[in-house]
Amino acid sequence: MKEQTHKPALLLGFLLFVLTMFPAVGHGPVDYSELYEKVSKSVVDIHDAEGYGGGTGVIISPDGYILTNAHVIYDYRNDEVIESLVSLQDKREARAQIIGYDQHTDIALLKIEFDEDLPAVQIGNSDRLRVGNSVLAIGHPEYYDYSLSSGVVSYLDRFQQAPTYDALECTVPFIQTDAAINEGNSGGPLLNDSGELIGIISAASNYGDDAGLNFAVPINLAMEVEQELRESGKSRWGMLGVYLEHGYDGGLLVNKISEGSGAEAAGIEPGDVIVEYNYMEVGNLNDFPCLMAGKKVPVKVIREGQELDLTVTLGAIEDGGRVAALN
Repeated sequence: MKEQTHKPALLLGFLLFVLTMFPAVGHGPVDYSELYEKVSKSVVDIHDAEGYGGGTGVIISPDGYILTNAHVIYDYRNDEVIESLVSLQDKREARAQIIGYDQHTDIALLKIEFDEDLPAVQIGNSDRLRVGNSVLAIGHPEYYDYSLSSGVVSYLDRFQQAPTYDALECTVPFIQTDAAINEGNSGGPLLNDSGELIGIISAASNYGDDAGLNFAVPINLAMEVEQELRESGKSRWGMLGVYLEHGYDGGLLVNKISEGSGAEAAGIEPGDVIVEYNYMEVGNLNDFPCLMAGKKVPVKVIREGQELDLTVTLGAIEDGGRVAALN
């Protein structure tokens, strides 16, 4: 009988020990004040000479290189570069040198000159993100400088076109977040809860039923573009080299192959039905992601009822070209 009376007490003691060793998580708001103090120094305001327009940017290297959105520094409707000034958190200003911009990902690379090293953000790895991860945004929404908002990763690889006039018709694997984003946040940093840069904010929907649908270019892709822009001032996007037709369930019919293209070298033939491109199912041109020239891409085709797995080395798109074209 004594053993039975001691068992509940022992069990209660064990439970109290477990609760002490492993406290409950999720109680109370997270304090991001120290992270904000550190990272906000890397965030800049971008505007024209009169102080209007523009958006946000983030310093990625101590020598003054800045990532922002292409639409912040380029007027696509009037086809002209916007002469821009960059303001630091301490109110110092410098004229922005535009190294290059890419409309297909909405990424631009700027440079500013100061006598000393500038506070650069730490670059993260967007491939490690998971839906539900905490994220932060710092920027200048509606001219409210250095505003902090927080949220979570709502979805990953949300493939869609960038909010620019994209002649390639290829898509970008955006990070979707519910962190509050408004006009003026464009080009600013999306950060993880360690303060690492994991995305460049690009687009927001703050009206009606679409409120809270906000998107950022993954930093891994943005840094690929940054390297191209730093080396040559422009991005070399990859071309598959095929002309396609709609009307086939589960894929696109190859009507014609461009001579000398990667598709020709890989053995793709007229009459093949492309069903996967870079491990993604394809049903229209918007299903082709933007990939750099020289990348080796797996392509699955159906030929005479048989599946074939091919590898295409993408050629470079010439001016006015596309990843793939409809006949």
